[in-house]
Amino acid sequence: MLKKKKKSITVPQVKKAFKNIYNAGIFPTSFYIVGWPSETKETLQDTIDLAKDTHALRIRMGNLYPYKGTEIRKEVDEKKLWVDEKYKDMQYGDHETPVVKNSANITKKLVDNVVDNIYCSAKFIKKLKQFTENEKDPILKKTYTKYQNELKTKKY
Repeated sequence: MLKKKKKSITVPQVKKAFKNIYNAGIFPTSFYIVGWPSETKETLQDTIDLAKDTHALRIRMGNLYPYKGTEIRKEVDEKKLWVDEKYKDMQYGDHETPVVKNSANITKKLVDNVVDNIYCSAKFIKKLKQFTENEKDPILKKTYTKYQNELKTKKY
């Protein structure tokens, strides 16, 4: 998918970058765009695996919105890949609503469940705890407590 999205980075490079960021004492954030026309269940799983492997402390996933003037917009228009034609005239997308047809059949609920599963993993909680033990930031402490409690009450 990285090549299809014209990204000039590889998965091993992404993982190494996250490792370097952690080693520098910085807690990283990551944002993944899903719902590309060529997205399949397999490529979506690859994205989910990458998100899990990087252990970012803040993860966002949003649906693709093909902005006017971009190559992806041209493809979506030419192949008539809009979920509904009404989305064509929007100035911008909310990234929560899937607007492009793809074989992975991505829904908002699916994306929300993926993010919840990543955040409620034991590895994530352990990393978050490492960053919050000596942290004075009340938001980080609140986040840690929230996800620690969710890990105790949910089975993933």
